[in-house]
Formats: sequence, C-alpha cells, structure tokens
Amino acid sequence: RERVLPILRTLYESGWKVWYDEGLTIGDQYDEVLEKHVRDCSVVLFFATLNSRESAYIRENELPWASKYGKPVIQCLLDAGTDMGLPESTFAASVSQAEIETALSATDGIARGEQRTAKGISVLVNPADRYEAYDAKGSALSLYAAESEASARAILLEIKNSGCVFYESDGRGTEERLLRRCASLVVFLDRAFLRDQGLMKILTWAWQSGKDLAVCQLEGIEEEELPEELSGLHKMQWLDFSHGITGDMIKKLVRHLEKRGCRNTSAMPGFEYEKTKKGIVLKRYTGREPAPWIESAYGGIPVTEIADEAFRNCRYLQSIRIPDTVEKIGEHAFEECTNLSSLVFGSGLTEIGRRSFCGCTSLTSVTLPEGIKKIGEGAFAGCSGLTSIDLPESVKTICGYAFSGCSGLKAFHFPNGVKRIETAVCNECKALTTVSLPEDTRSIEGEAFRLCDSLTSVVLPDGAGSIGTEAFLGCENLVSVHIPASVRWIDERAFYGCRNLAVTCPERSYALKYCMEHSIPVRKVKVRFLERLFPGKRR
Repeated sequence: RERVLPILRTLYESGWKVWYDEGLTIGDQYDEVLEKHVRDCSVVLFFATLNSRESAYIRENELPWASKYGKPVIQCLLDAGTDMGLPESTFAASVSQAEIETALSATDGIARGEQRTAKGISVLVNPADRYEAYDAKGSALSLYAAESEASARAILLEIKNSGCVFYESDGRGTEERLLRRCASLVVFLDRAFLRDQGLMKILTWAWQSGKDLAVCQLEGIEEEELPEELSGLHKMQWLDFSHGITGDMIKKLVRHLEKRGCRNTSAMPGFEYEKTKKGIVLKRYTGREPAPWIESAYGGIPVTEIADEAFRNCRYLQSIRIPDTVEKIGEHAFEECTNLSSLVFGSGLTEIGRRSFCGCTSLTSVTLPEGIKKIGEGAFAGCSGLTSIDLPESVKTICGYAFSGCSGLKAFHFPNGVKRIETAVCNECKALTTVSLPEDTRSIEGEAFRLCDSLTSVVLPDGAGSIGTEAFLGCENLVSVHIPASVRWIDERAFYGCRNLAVTCPERSYALKYCMEHSIPVRKVKVRFLERLFPGKRR
C-alpha cells in the first residue's frame, strides 16, 4: 500500500482514470464488482509481490478475467522474483511513475480521462412524499408512521449537504426515465413501502434489471415478508436505521453514493469537507494514512482552504503536500502533529493561521512559497526540531510568537516587507545566532528575542523607532547591538541580563543616554550635522 497508493494518486492527478478496490460497500458482491471493472477497463496494472504470487484468488480470478476479456496487463514487480511470466511489459523492482505512464500511453485504445463530474443521479424513493390513503369511513390513513418520515427527512438532508445530486420520486410517471439514467437507487424500506404497489413496482424493476441499490431499512423487515420477485434481496447489505439514525450509517450511505458517481466531487476518502462559493474547504481528516493525498480539485471544484483544526493531533501524520489551489491554512490546522516531518506548501498559499503548526516537533525545515502574506500568531511555535525557515519577500505580517520556542533554529531572516517585529516572535530560540532585520523595521516589540542564548550581535536599521519590554532579555551571549539615532524609546528591561553587551550608537542619541543611565558600555560613532537634525533619514 505504501508504494502503490502514491503511484495511483499521481496517475489520477496526471489525468488517468484509475479504479482500485476500496472495499465493499452497500449491496456489493465482491466477485461481480471486481469482474465488472476488469471487463470495462482498458488496461490492468498488476503490482506483483511475493504474496500475490501465492494468491489463489489472483491466479484463478483476476488474471483469468483479464485474459477472458482480452485486457492487456502491465506487470509491475514490487518484490524480486515475482515475475509471473505475463506477456506484457515487466518493470524492475523499483517501479517508476514515468515507466507506467509510458506503458499506458503505448497501450492501444486508452486515453487520459475526461473531467470527473457526477456520472448519474441517485433516485430516492421518499416515504414522506407519498399520498394519503383513506379507510372505509373516509378518514385519512397515513401510509407511513411519523418516525419513518422524520428518519427519511433527516437522512435526505445529510445526503443533500454532502453534495449528492438526486431526484425524488414525484409520482408523475417520470420514475422509469430517472431510473434508467441514474447511477444508484436509494430505497427507504418499511412495511408501508411493501404495501404500496407503485413503490414495489419500481423496486422490483430495479432489482431485476441489476440497478445499483442502497436499501435503508426504517423498520425491521424479515426475509419472509419480501415477495418472491425480490428473492435474494435480503442477502444484500442493508443499512439498518430501524433502531435510530446514526452518523456512521449516514456516512456509509454517502460514501456508497460517492463511489457510484452521485456527487459533483470525486471521492475524498478520509476527509470531511464543505463546498463554498470559492471551492472546497477540508474540514477534518478522519483517515489514518501517514501521508494522505490531497488533490488540487475534485470533480473540477478546487480545494481552496484547510479549515481550523483539520489535522489537529493527528499523531500518525508523517508527510503532507498542500496543493497549489489552497489559499489559506486555518487556525490549529496541524497543531501537535508531532510526527509530521515532511511539509510541502503549494504556490497559491497566502495565509497561515494562528498556531497552525504549533508543536510539530519533527519538522526540520520549512520553505514558504512566494505570494504568502501573513504568518499567524504562534504558527510554528514549539517546533523544536526546526533548524531552517525560508521566508519569501512577499511576507508582510509575522504575528507574535510565530516562531517562539523553535529551539533548533539557527538563523532568521525577516523579509523587507515586515515593518514591525511582533511580540515574542522568536522568543526562546536557544540556537539562534543570526538575525537579519529588514530595512523598513519601525519597532521591535516586547520579548521579541527573549532568552535567545546564542544570539551574539544585532543591527537595527536606520528608521527603527522603539525597542519593547524585555525584547532581548536573557541574551547572555549578546555582545554587540547597533542602535541608530532614529530610536526614540527603549524599555527599561529591554536588555536585562545581557551581561556582555556593548552598544554602538551615535553621539547625542537617545540610545547613548539610555546606555549611560543603565551602565551599558558604549561605542560611540560620529554623525553628520544633517543626520543629527533629521535622524533616520537617508541621503
């Protein structure tokens, strides 16, 4: 799985239409489904391992099916000594993406897939829409109990919210047309349904014609209650809502419809998501893959955002690639993903939210794309394994605590667009030896470089105006700080505990006065007459 799934995902991203066994869903007969896909495909990719060589199922079913329907087989050897003597291409043990794509392109009759959109409509026979019957006295007699109607409505709402495309039976004679064009028929089954001749006719036709069925049982139906025409229906896997509605059952139904092509998006295994006007927002990762694959678009709809807390506390997550279409990563999105070691950002990213990667202790390096403008508060705080960070010049705002506690970070370059060094931005970066401040810096806020034990020298650019509370507190190895004449305010505790510090500053400057009052050694530099009149101004 670790070797094959990334190849399949990349093939899919490249435009090939790929199907692989993702497990049984509602009503599936394993042999029938698998044989159907072999029969309908253009080419079979056979990933051969030592296990597959010993598999009776592969020898007696899958490969014979390929031969029966005349399908070419591309053999990809994952283990040495597994060649099964197939007539088509055979690759070395290290299967490459390029080799597979070349072999696919050379196979007659196969082309890259078209845009993936919904292939059909799921028709839901909805109990709540049925007419009322009358008893002998002319009183209305509901065909369905109130709880059945409520259950059906609740399930329908969840299906609608998931993006499924469907029509409800309207009783106007359109059922046959809809049934023929739909991908799946969803049936809400209770005893009143069995008494309704119109509904039973639809269900019987769908069953006998082999239409895909998803049966939602609203009441406990025994096998002997089904008519002879539906013989065998009870052997299907039914969703049992007779004991109440559960979220797991609804999700299972939605996944079934998704795999049948009843949604306007392609399958998104392991993700809860929401469609917005801009695109798809990934709300929560529910899978357990160490390297989940996020496509840039599903069914032509781009993925534009990773929502707040989407991957929070996913301790098994090891690597992630953010697609180019994603513009924003939300707050706490990857917080405490302690095993995340590989992180690739897409080119469309403009904002990283508050504490997005806080506590990702296995990250060692981060490269942010050109175009990103804002790094949120505490975005990478506590990433103790981080040793390098590459920030593009497009960054305008780095919020407070963004890299606080990154104890392995050795050098930090602030992009020129950043005018304010925010509170505690590099607080307790114990290994930090070099800081490059932008030319447009106007202020250094409180605790910005507090307890950066390895920091030795800092040069404040001309134009800087203030140094905040405890900005350099506890920087015991700080020996040199250049403070320009433009600085007009320095907090009392800005350099507290900097025992070896000597400040370089102009004559008659505020910094000189400050150092004299706080017994800090000074190296004075002469300034020209005009620079004394207009401190911070360049010629």
